[in-house]
Amino acid sequence: MAPDSGDGLATPKGGIGCLLTGAAFTLLPTAMGLFLLYVAILQPLQRAAGAIEWVATPCTILSSEVVEEQISGTSGRGETRTSTSSTVYRAAIRYEYEFGGRRYESDQYDFNDTVDGSQGWQREAVESLPPGTRTECFVDPDRPDQAVLRRDSRVNYWAVVLVLPLFVVGAAAFYVTMGALRPGSPDDVER
Repeated sequence: MAPDSGDGLATPKGGIGCLLTGAAFTLLPTAMGLFLLYVAILQPLQRAAGAIEWVATPCTILSSEVVEEQISGTSGRGETRTSTSSTVYRAAIRYEYEFGGRRYESDQYDFNDTVDGSQGWQREAVESLPPGTRTECFVDPDRPDQAVLRRDSRVNYWAVVLVLPLFVVGAAAFYVTMGALRPGSPDDVER
């Protein structure tokens, strides 16, 4: 029979401190994955769903280009420290519209505020909306300074590929760690 920790739960080898440390380390990737899942996937979808009531309004494209940005950082420690640099792209499309008798400008293409490592969709968006093009944007009637050209949301596949596994692995590790607290758990308990 496994020793009782006083609360009716089996005590795993290494003690409750080891178990709590394991739980803390598994919660970190779970929490990070959950946060990034919300920011990169759920929040844009939520904002797009909220924009269903936005008003379709004529607009004119003022400028349209793919902007290349350099993101740099460092990794490593001491003498092994290295600089890293990545190129990312953003569709910079500025347009004007009139709503409620006032003129506004916006550069919000859709609800995904992310940049991308490839130029694919950005190049297509820019080529389909050259300066001078008359098109339609969607305006928030409660905050007319808020508008988008596309009120649907692109799926960030990189987020699904990178963030979802982080969350799933962290949650699974946490579940396994917490499974050691089940009453009468015969595996890996002190005898």
